Amino acid sequence: MYGYKQQFNDKVTEFTAAVLKDVKDRREFIKAEEARIGMALGPVNEIEEIAEQIASEKFAGTLADRDYRKQQIDALIEDHFTGTGAMPDDTQIERLTDALLCEELTDSTPYKIANTEYPIMNERMFDERAAKNAAATAAVHEQERKMTGSRRQRSPYENALSDRKAKARNKERRKRYNDFISGKTPGVMTVKIAKEAE
Repeated sequence: MYGYKQQFNDKVTEFTAAVLKDVKDRREFIKAEEARIGMALGPVNEIEEIAEQIASEKFAGTLADRDYRKQQIDALIEDHFTGTGAMPDDTQIERLTDALLCEELTDSTPYKIANTEYPIMNERMFDERAAKNAAATAAVHEQERKMTGSRRQRSPYENALSDRKAKARNKERRKRYNDFISGKTPGVMTVKIAKEAE
């Protein structure tokens, strides 16, 4: 049984290497087609779709085609099951899953988060995205401030803005009060006079 597991491990290694090569070839072919179509047609919005369609036709039936790759993975797992009577171990299943998702895992495009509906991010990308999120960063700083009990110093701009707003509010309040006192606005003014104690 150990010999069969080693053979299966070797098959998976060869399979993943072939998948990486075919996917890389397909990706390079698509880039070349996009450049060729772009020069021939000029600015067209569907260049990527056209190049993708041409690549799908050219690479059909190879490991660069996801459906064919899935069939091959199923055949490998079935072969292992018939040979050993058990499913492959978790490591081998994970390697085959990585081979199935090869396009997403090896995509180095910096815009893949914006361009794909459900992007797959590694830990570094996830941390960078979280660091760029201003709301989350502000929440973390607010939590730290509350835990330490210290407040940040306002900038001179923030102080000047606060002063301008306060002066504007005070001016409006003073105007309303003076209008009320002089009788220019309707209202009731109650004055309580305390009796002097005898």
